[in-house]
Amino acid sequence: MRNPTSYQLVPKSGSASLTPPQPSYARPLAIAAALSLILLAAAAASSVYFALHASTQGLYLLRSCEDWHNPVGGLTAEQSHPAWINWICGPAPAVSGPTSRPRGRQPPANNNDSPFSFHTFIKVGQNVPPSEPQCPQVPAIFPDADPILDSVYEDLLGDASAEYKEAALGRLAEAVSYRTESFDDMIEFQDPEDYRYNQFKEFIAFLESSYPSLHSSLSREIIHDFSLLYTWEGSNPDLKPMILAAHYDVVVVNNETLSLWDEPPFSGNVRNGFLYGRGAEDDKGSLVAIVEAVELLSAHGFKPERTVLLAFGHDEEIGGGKGAGYIAKHLIEEKGLKHGIEFIVDEGSGLAEHFGALIAFISTGEKGSCNAEITVKTRGGHSSAAPPHTGIGYLSSLIAELEENPFQPQLADWHPLLQTLRCASEHVPDFDPWFKWALDNLPDSKDALVAVLSEDLDSRYTISTSQAADLIKGGVKVNALPETVTATVNHRIINEDVLTVARRYLEVLSPVAKQYGLDLHVSGWTLSGGRWQGGYTGGDGQAGKVEVVVKGMEASPVSKVGSWGWNVLEGSIRAAFDADGKKNMIVSPGLMVANTDTRHYWDLSDAIFRFKPTRETFSNAHTVNERVNVNVVFTAVRFFYQLIRNAAGPQSE
Repeated sequence: MRNPTSYQLVPKSGSASLTPPQPSYARPLAIAAALSLILLAAAAASSVYFALHASTQGLYLLRSCEDWHNPVGGLTAEQSHPAWINWICGPAPAVSGPTSRPRGRQPPANNNDSPFSFHTFIKVGQNVPPSEPQCPQVPAIFPDADPILDSVYEDLLGDASAEYKEAALGRLAEAVSYRTESFDDMIEFQDPEDYRYNQFKEFIAFLESSYPSLHSSLSREIIHDFSLLYTWEGSNPDLKPMILAAHYDVVVVNNETLSLWDEPPFSGNVRNGFLYGRGAEDDKGSLVAIVEAVELLSAHGFKPERTVLLAFGHDEEIGGGKGAGYIAKHLIEEKGLKHGIEFIVDEGSGLAEHFGALIAFISTGEKGSCNAEITVKTRGGHSSAAPPHTGIGYLSSLIAELEENPFQPQLADWHPLLQTLRCASEHVPDFDPWFKWALDNLPDSKDALVAVLSEDLDSRYTISTSQAADLIKGGVKVNALPETVTATVNHRIINEDVLTVARRYLEVLSPVAKQYGLDLHVSGWTLSGGRWQGGYTGGDGQAGKVEVVVKGMEASPVSKVGSWGWNVLEGSIRAAFDADGKKNMIVSPGLMVANTDTRHYWDLSDAIFRFKPTRETFSNAHTVNERVNVNVVFTAVRFFYQLIRNAAGPQSE
């Protein structure tokens, strides 16, 4: 896998954009101080004290003096300690309240010395925790009984079938042995006669010889030389097709790292219960699991009612433009399937332990990606007569300025992480009480919640655009001043769009350009045709010129939770991983911070889900000792076997 400005985009049909709408800052003004005496009288009669606080922030319900003595969520002193509350609860220190959670911090708790028997404050009419479930769970779904297919599932795919497991593991090992590496120079130009593509051709031949029933039951189209599209025609043309997607190209193995591998990277050797090799996890493991499931189903008489499409790209690791991009174009232009796919499942999130519970994450969206190429051009010359700053010095200052000004995290209402927290809050008995408090008190607690999430690097970049200066080049000789130096900065975008990122480069880098007398020009380009450009003239241009070009793809639309495709996927996941309910597994939407081939499938479906049926997602993917647990391989086969039966079998509607 290719692991505070708001800007609104028009969402695609049936989907919400990951780029948020403009927020509204209008807040109601409520005045309730006159009610305090009435409330006190009522409290005296019922032994339960309540108090109301009116401010420019709204009407608040006090349930504990502790709330006011230890406010949280960034409340101001005026919000926290009005005089009449001090009269009820006693004086409290003037604090403004933290915007983040100190280590070990708990939410407001009962004050044992106070007559107040409840805790936490709630914004009346807005912050009351909803009584309706916020994260309903779909029960396990099983296909209609079929003696033959059920026998295959239980006997052949079960623990007792050592013979099948050995054969299937051998096929995965062979799949890994093909060096289907995607090099960056293949992005712009694909030459089928390039010797490096010989391994791709051999992989295609391997699939054909290893899965005879699949190739006799499904039609195969080779798209743009090396990508594969299989069609398993369904008997009911009224049902929209489904797509199971994967890719068989892999990240290039750096020859300098070969000695660091425990097993050779294209061996497929098994060691201590793991199969080693580039692509074992990303993404040949998923591809082999899909074709294994289809081979078993087709060989034992399964006939789908819903058409099943298998889409296997050959260049996902370099963007997928010539693989999945051409598959999508073929399906739309030749098959007429624009918005015609019921749902798509591609690689993505998996199962993991979080908040003390097993959670299966189905990513309903993924971040966008763009690259900014910064080029500094200066006069050359001999190093013995160097100016105060060379082009490399200027470029270093520009990059340093970028790193001093990172993108700020934001947690919009549409963000899948917010739903993940709600799912955990609703279904995890020992869920962190601070997070429960924060969720119950949105939107007032949002700043505090964002601050806490930002403490962890992984969750921070789930809610903010990242930036990483990954490439730099310049200079050809030690005694010659560099005339052109270039750096490339990668961004994974979530709250911004590509053109907003470009505008930000002009804003952040202009002071540096002004300081050194540099001319600065910035332009932004999107893959969908958007364009923006701007500039700054720092002086007479004698010091040098800076050109910044920002190109990339926006964040994806967010697929809807609760659609038919979501429900059958969630039910199949539960059947595969927690059929008896003993694990109390939670299924939750998630967000991919990396990109997949689904970036090319937006016009095919509004139900695109990224899920990998494994509890060890990305086990050293893209690096030394990439591997997959052999048991995970067969769990994945079982999952796809039942998913196809559930989604394309007699009970598909």
